[in-house]
Amino acid sequence: MKVSILVPIYGVEKFIRQCANSLFGQTYEDIEYILVDDCTPDNSVKVLEEVLADFPKRQAQVRIVHHEKNRGLGAARKTGMQEATGQLIMFVDSDDYIAPDCVSKMVERLTETGADIVDGAYATFSNDKILNTTEPCQLSDEQYLKAILIHNTVSHNVWGRLFRRALFDNTDISFVEGVNLAEDYAMMARILLKANRTCMNEVVYYYRYNDYGTFADGVSARHIESLLRAEGLVCSYIRKHDKEKTFSTALDIGLLNIYSLAIKTGLGIHETARYCGKPTSCFMRGCLLLAKPMHGKLIRWIYLLTKRCYKMFVLNLH
Repeated sequence: MKVSILVPIYGVEKFIRQCANSLFGQTYEDIEYILVDDCTPDNSVKVLEEVLADFPKRQAQVRIVHHEKNRGLGAARKTGMQEATGQLIMFVDSDDYIAPDCVSKMVERLTETGADIVDGAYATFSNDKILNTTEPCQLSDEQYLKAILIHNTVSHNVWGRLFRRALFDNTDISFVEGVNLAEDYAMMARILLKANRTCMNEVVYYYRYNDYGTFADGVSARHIESLLRAEGLVCSYIRKHDKEKTFSTALDIGLLNIYSLAIKTGLGIHETARYCGKPTSCFMRGCLLLAKPMHGKLIRWIYLLTKRCYKMFVLNLH
Protein backbone atom coordinates (compact mmCIF):
# COMPACT_ATOMS: atom_id res chain seq x y z
CA MET A 1 0.00 0.00 0.00
CA LYS A 2 1.22 3.48 -0.85
CA VAL A 3 1.90 5.76 2.13
CA SER A 4 1.62 9.54 1.72
CA ILE A 5 3.90 11.38 4.17
CA LEU A 6 2.71 14.98 4.60
CA VAL A 7 5.16 17.58 5.88
CA PRO A 8 4.47 21.32 6.39
CA ILE A 9 7.53 23.54 5.97
CA TYR A 10 7.98 26.90 7.64
CA GLY A 11 11.01 28.35 9.41
CA VAL A 12 12.84 25.05 9.98
CA GLU A 13 16.16 25.66 8.24
CA LYS A 14 18.04 24.47 11.35
CA PHE A 15 16.13 21.21 11.66
CA ILE A 16 14.87 20.04 8.28
CA ARG A 17 18.09 18.28 7.24
CA GLN A 18 17.69 15.73 10.03
CA CYS A 19 14.00 15.34 9.26
CA ALA A 20 14.52 14.90 5.52
CA ASN A 21 17.29 12.32 5.96
CA SER A 22 14.96 10.25 8.14
CA LEU A 23 12.12 10.52 5.62
CA PHE A 24 14.06 9.61 2.50
CA GLY A 25 16.02 6.89 4.29
CA GLN A 26 12.95 4.78 5.09
CA THR A 27 13.16 1.03 4.56
CA TYR A 28 9.62 1.04 3.12
CA GLU A 29 9.62 1.64 -0.63
CA ASP A 30 6.07 2.64 -1.65
CA ILE A 31 6.01 6.20 -0.30
CA GLU A 32 5.07 9.56 -1.75
CA TYR A 33 6.32 12.68 0.00
CA ILE A 34 4.13 15.80 -0.06
CA LEU A 35 6.11 18.72 1.33
CA VAL A 36 4.14 21.95 1.65
CA ASP A 37 6.19 25.14 1.60
CA ASP A 38 4.03 27.68 3.45
CA CYS A 39 6.11 30.60 2.15
CA THR A 40 8.95 29.88 4.53
CA PRO A 41 11.16 32.99 4.94
CA ASP A 42 14.41 31.03 5.33
CA ASN A 43 16.39 28.41 3.38
CA SER A 44 14.34 25.41 4.51
CA VAL A 45 13.42 24.37 0.96
CA LYS A 46 16.98 24.76 -0.28
CA VAL A 47 18.28 22.52 2.51
CA LEU A 48 15.55 20.00 1.71
CA GLU A 49 16.59 19.91 -1.94
CA GLU A 50 20.23 19.41 -0.93
CA VAL A 51 19.27 16.35 1.10
CA LEU A 52 17.06 14.99 -1.67
CA ALA A 53 20.03 15.08 -4.06
CA ASP A 54 21.61 12.35 -1.92
CA PHE A 55 18.58 10.05 -2.47
CA PRO A 56 18.20 9.72 -6.26
CA LYS A 57 15.81 6.77 -5.95
CA ARG A 58 13.40 8.91 -3.92
CA GLN A 59 13.36 11.97 -6.17
CA ALA A 60 10.44 10.84 -8.33
CA GLN A 61 8.40 10.25 -5.17
CA VAL A 62 8.77 13.80 -3.87
CA ARG A 63 6.49 16.75 -4.55
CA ILE A 64 7.13 20.18 -3.08
CA VAL A 65 3.96 22.28 -3.12
CA HIS A 66 4.38 26.04 -2.70
CA HIS A 67 1.78 28.34 -1.16
CA GLU A 68 1.70 31.77 -2.77
CA LYS A 69 1.44 33.35 0.68
CA ASN A 70 1.81 32.20 4.26
CA ARG A 71 -1.49 30.57 5.22
CA GLY A 72 -0.66 28.81 8.48
CA LEU A 73 -0.33 25.25 9.71
CA GLY A 74 -3.97 24.29 9.25
CA ALA A 75 -3.88 25.28 5.58
CA ALA A 76 -0.51 23.54 5.03
CA ARG A 77 -1.83 20.26 6.43
CA LYS A 78 -5.01 20.61 4.39
CA THR A 79 -3.04 21.19 1.19
CA GLY A 80 -1.00 18.09 1.91
CA MET A 81 -4.13 15.99 2.27
CA GLN A 82 -5.59 17.38 -0.95
CA GLU A 83 -2.43 16.46 -2.85
CA ALA A 84 -2.01 13.00 -1.33
CA THR A 85 -2.82 9.91 -3.41
CA GLY A 86 -1.77 7.11 -1.03
CA GLN A 87 -4.15 4.67 0.66
CA LEU A 88 -2.41 5.49 3.95
CA ILE A 89 -1.42 8.86 5.42
CA MET A 90 1.25 9.89 7.87
CA PHE A 91 1.96 13.37 9.25
CA VAL A 92 5.50 14.43 10.13
CA ASP A 93 6.50 17.85 11.44
CA SER A 94 9.60 19.22 9.76
CA ASP A 95 11.55 19.84 12.98
CA ASP A 96 11.09 16.21 14.08
CA TYR A 97 12.34 12.94 12.60
CA ILE A 98 11.28 9.29 12.33
CA ALA A 99 12.97 5.92 12.84
CA PRO A 100 14.37 4.24 9.69
CA ASP A 101 11.75 1.46 9.84
CA CYS A 102 8.90 3.67 11.07
CA VAL A 103 6.73 3.31 7.98
CA SER A 104 7.32 -0.39 7.45
CA LYS A 105 6.53 -1.27 11.07
CA MET A 106 3.36 0.81 11.16
CA VAL A 107 2.08 -0.56 7.85
CA GLU A 108 2.75 -4.07 9.10
CA ARG A 109 0.80 -3.40 12.30
CA LEU A 110 -2.13 -1.88 10.42
CA THR A 111 -2.25 -4.83 8.02
CA GLU A 112 -2.14 -7.36 10.86
CA THR A 113 -4.94 -5.75 12.86
CA GLY A 114 -7.19 -4.20 10.21
CA ALA A 115 -7.31 -1.01 12.30
CA ASP A 116 -7.99 2.45 10.89
CA ILE A 117 -5.24 4.14 12.93
CA VAL A 118 -1.93 2.89 14.29
CA ASP A 119 -0.46 4.73 17.29
CA GLY A 120 3.29 4.38 17.74
CA ALA A 121 5.49 5.20 20.70
CA TYR A 122 7.53 8.40 20.48
CA ALA A 123 10.63 9.81 22.11
CA THR A 124 10.97 13.44 23.12
CA PHE A 125 14.42 14.91 22.47
CA SER A 126 16.32 18.16 22.81
CA ASN A 127 19.81 18.92 21.51
CA ASP A 128 20.05 15.33 20.24
CA LYS A 129 19.47 13.97 23.76
CA ILE A 130 16.47 11.73 24.43
CA LEU A 131 14.49 13.17 27.35
CA ASN A 132 11.78 10.55 27.71
CA THR A 133 9.78 7.94 25.83
CA THR A 134 5.98 7.85 25.64
CA GLU A 135 4.08 4.69 24.78
CA PRO A 136 0.55 4.90 23.33
CA CYS A 137 -2.32 5.01 25.79
CA GLN A 138 -3.94 1.56 25.99
CA LEU A 139 -7.48 2.78 26.73
CA SER A 140 -10.37 1.48 24.65
CA ASP A 141 -11.38 3.63 21.68
CA GLU A 142 -14.32 5.10 23.61
CA GLN A 143 -12.30 5.83 26.75
CA TYR A 144 -9.46 7.28 24.71
CA LEU A 145 -11.76 9.76 22.96
CA LYS A 146 -13.24 10.77 26.30
CA ALA A 147 -9.72 11.38 27.62
CA ILE A 148 -8.97 13.61 24.63
CA LEU A 149 -12.18 15.61 25.06
CA ILE A 150 -11.47 16.54 28.69
CA HIS A 151 -8.12 18.03 27.53
CA ASN A 152 -4.55 17.69 28.76
CA THR A 153 -4.87 14.00 29.61
CA VAL A 154 -3.61 11.92 26.66
CA SER A 155 -1.77 12.74 23.47
CA HIS A 156 -3.89 14.08 20.61
CA ASN A 157 -1.11 14.74 18.11
CA VAL A 158 -1.56 13.71 14.47
CA TRP A 159 2.14 12.90 14.09
CA GLY A 160 3.40 9.51 15.21
CA ARG A 161 0.34 7.83 13.74
CA LEU A 162 -0.62 6.06 10.53
CA PHE A 163 -4.13 6.64 9.11
CA ARG A 164 -6.21 4.98 6.44
CA ARG A 165 -7.03 7.59 3.81
CA ALA A 166 -10.60 6.24 3.59
CA LEU A 167 -11.24 7.60 7.09
CA PHE A 168 -11.08 11.16 5.82
CA ASP A 169 -12.82 10.46 2.53
CA ASN A 170 -15.77 8.72 4.22
CA THR A 171 -16.25 11.31 6.96
CA ASP A 172 -15.36 14.51 5.06
CA ILE A 173 -13.14 15.52 7.97
CA SER A 174 -10.11 17.65 7.19
CA PHE A 175 -7.98 20.43 8.58
CA VAL A 176 -9.36 23.96 8.45
CA GLU A 177 -7.45 27.00 7.24
CA GLY A 178 -7.01 29.47 10.07
CA VAL A 179 -7.10 26.80 12.78
CA ASN A 180 -3.40 26.68 13.55
CA LEU A 181 -3.48 26.21 17.32
CA ALA A 182 -5.00 22.86 18.42
CA GLU A 183 -5.50 21.84 14.79
CA ASP A 184 -4.41 18.31 15.70
CA TYR A 185 -6.90 18.18 18.59
CA ALA A 186 -9.70 19.28 16.25
CA MET A 187 -8.75 16.52 13.83
CA MET A 188 -8.23 13.66 16.28
CA ALA A 189 -11.30 14.35 18.42
CA ARG A 190 -13.52 14.14 15.35
CA ILE A 191 -11.88 11.29 13.45
CA LEU A 192 -11.74 9.02 16.51
CA LEU A 193 -15.53 9.08 16.73
CA LYS A 194 -15.57 7.04 13.51
CA ALA A 195 -12.30 5.08 13.74
CA ASN A 196 -10.77 2.15 15.55
CA ARG A 197 -7.13 2.28 16.61
CA THR A 198 -4.38 -0.07 17.56
CA CYS A 199 -1.07 0.57 19.29
CA MET A 200 2.56 -0.46 19.05
CA ASN A 201 5.16 0.19 21.73
CA GLU A 202 8.18 0.54 19.45
CA VAL A 203 9.51 4.08 19.20
CA VAL A 204 8.87 5.22 15.64
CA TYR A 205 8.77 9.02 16.02
CA TYR A 206 11.15 11.56 17.57
CA TYR A 207 9.54 14.78 18.78
CA ARG A 208 11.64 17.89 19.29
CA TYR A 209 10.98 19.52 22.65
CA ASN A 210 10.68 23.31 22.74
CA ASP A 211 10.29 24.97 26.12
CA TYR A 212 7.44 27.31 25.29
CA GLY A 213 5.63 26.78 28.59
CA THR A 214 2.41 24.91 29.21
CA PHE A 215 -0.60 25.14 26.94
CA ALA A 216 -2.64 26.93 29.62
CA ASP A 217 0.15 29.45 30.23
CA GLY A 218 0.94 29.99 26.57
CA VAL A 219 -2.48 30.68 25.08
CA SER A 220 -2.83 34.37 24.26
CA ALA A 221 -5.37 36.72 22.77
CA ARG A 222 -3.60 36.25 19.43
CA HIS A 223 -4.21 32.50 19.55
CA ILE A 224 -7.54 32.27 21.31
CA GLU A 225 -9.66 32.57 18.15
CA SER A 226 -7.91 29.57 16.62
CA LEU A 227 -8.37 27.60 19.83
CA LEU A 228 -12.07 28.48 20.00
CA ARG A 229 -12.58 27.55 16.36
CA ALA A 230 -10.90 24.20 16.99
CA GLU A 231 -13.16 23.51 19.95
CA GLY A 232 -16.16 24.64 17.92
CA LEU A 233 -15.36 22.10 15.19
CA VAL A 234 -15.18 19.34 17.79
CA CYS A 235 -18.33 20.36 19.66
CA SER A 236 -20.48 20.66 16.55
CA TYR A 237 -19.28 17.33 15.14
CA ILE A 238 -19.63 15.36 18.39
CA ARG A 239 -23.06 16.81 19.14
CA LYS A 240 -24.27 15.99 15.64
CA HIS A 241 -23.01 12.40 15.49
CA ASP A 242 -23.04 11.24 19.12
CA LYS A 243 -26.70 10.22 19.14
CA GLU A 244 -26.41 8.32 22.45
CA LYS A 245 -24.67 11.29 24.13
CA THR A 246 -21.86 8.97 25.17
CA PHE A 247 -19.34 11.82 25.13
CA SER A 248 -21.47 14.73 26.37
CA THR A 249 -19.98 14.86 29.89
CA ALA A 250 -16.41 14.70 28.61
CA LEU A 251 -17.23 17.42 26.08
CA ASP A 252 -18.65 19.64 28.85
CA ILE A 253 -15.56 19.20 31.01
CA GLY A 254 -13.36 20.23 28.10
CA LEU A 255 -15.57 23.26 27.51
CA LEU A 256 -14.95 24.43 31.09
CA ASN A 257 -11.25 24.49 30.26
CA ILE A 258 -11.91 26.48 27.09
CA TYR A 259 -14.02 29.02 28.96
CA SER A 260 -11.36 29.43 31.65
CA LEU A 261 -8.71 30.11 28.99
CA ALA A 262 -11.01 32.53 27.17
CA ILE A 263 -11.71 34.43 30.39
CA LYS A 264 -7.98 34.63 31.02
CA THR A 265 -7.51 36.47 27.73
CA GLY A 266 -10.42 38.84 28.37
CA LEU A 267 -13.26 37.18 26.42
CA GLY A 268 -16.71 36.85 27.93
CA ILE A 269 -18.99 33.84 27.92
CA HIS A 270 -21.16 35.19 25.10
CA GLU A 271 -18.20 35.67 22.78
CA THR A 272 -16.90 32.20 23.65
CA ALA A 273 -20.32 30.60 23.17
CA ARG A 274 -20.51 31.96 19.60
CA TYR A 275 -17.69 29.61 18.66
CA CYS A 276 -18.39 26.43 20.59
CA GLY A 277 -21.70 26.80 22.43
CA LYS A 278 -22.25 26.22 26.13
CA PRO A 279 -22.02 23.04 28.19
CA THR A 280 -25.21 20.99 28.16
CA SER A 281 -25.40 19.85 31.79
CA CYS A 282 -27.05 21.97 34.48
CA PHE A 283 -23.95 21.72 36.67
CA MET A 284 -21.60 22.98 33.96
CA ARG A 285 -23.99 25.77 32.99
CA GLY A 286 -24.17 26.77 36.63
CA CYS A 287 -20.38 27.02 36.71
CA LEU A 288 -20.53 29.56 33.91
CA LEU A 289 -22.58 31.90 36.08
CA LEU A 290 -19.24 32.54 37.75
CA ALA A 291 -17.56 33.21 34.43
CA LYS A 292 -16.41 36.75 35.00
CA PRO A 293 -12.83 37.97 34.76
CA MET A 294 -12.53 38.08 38.55
CA HIS A 295 -13.67 34.44 38.74
CA GLY A 296 -11.44 33.04 36.04
CA LYS A 297 -9.24 31.20 38.53
CA LEU A 298 -12.31 29.69 40.18
CA ILE A 299 -13.55 28.31 36.85
CA ARG A 300 -10.08 26.90 36.26
CA TRP A 301 -10.15 25.22 39.69
CA ILE A 302 -13.60 23.73 39.04
CA TYR A 303 -12.38 22.38 35.70
CA LEU A 304 -9.31 20.74 37.23
CA LEU A 305 -11.30 19.19 40.08
CA THR A 306 -14.04 17.90 37.77
CA LYS A 307 -11.49 16.47 35.35
CA ARG A 308 -9.62 14.75 38.16
CA CYS A 309 -12.80 13.05 39.38
CA TYR A 310 -13.73 12.02 35.83
CA LYS A 311 -10.28 10.53 35.23
CA MET A 312 -10.39 8.56 38.47
CA PHE A 313 -13.98 7.28 38.46
CA VAL A 314 -14.83 7.07 34.73
CA LEU A 315 -11.52 6.52 32.95
CA ASN A 316 -9.77 4.74 35.84
CA LEU A 317 -6.68 6.86 35.32
CA HIS A 318 -4.78 7.74 38.48
